[in-house]
Amino acid sequence: YKDGKTMVVFPSGTEHKVAIVELASGDLTNDNIPVSYVTFNTDEFIQGRAPHGRYRRIEWAVDTNYVWVTDGSLEETYVIDVMTKQIKSVLRNIDTGSLVSVQNYERARQIELQKQLVSEMTQQMTQQQEQSSSTSGVGVAVAAIIVGAFAVVGAIANFMYMVSMKKSFEA
Repeated sequence: YKDGKTMVVFPSGTEHKVAIVELASGDLTNDNIPVSYVTFNTDEFIQGRAPHGRYRRIEWAVDTNYVWVTDGSLEETYVIDVMTKQIKSVLRNIDTGSLVSVQNYERARQIELQKQLVSEMTQQMTQQQEQSSSTSGVGVAVAAIIVGAFAVVGAIANFMYMVSMKKSFEA
């Protein structure tokens, strides 16, 4: 299971292919199971090299998109990206018993720490924005009261001036 997809890889014992089956794609009726094939070697397939076809091993490199497919009779190991359905590399003349897939726990820990740091920084920024908006909201309210008070004083002064002007015209 990777990136929301459940993939199963089946090696062929009678061809230079693997079948990649995507199980988590919705409708899995017999006619609608998505299957992709990757041909990893174009050499002619020689029947009878092994009693029941070729012996192949598949190893998934944990938390990656890659599987290793070994072909013992050709002394080759193929690195296949199951998401893009492409061969990424061919390892030749390597004892496949020496290959090891490891989980880099230090890297995984660093990634987790980075995620936590980003999360904490996002929370802090959100809190600061909320505080500044509430503080600026109070500031805006105070400014509005002061402007309103000046407007009232101006209106009263204008009224008093008009009253005095009216008295001067009547006299």
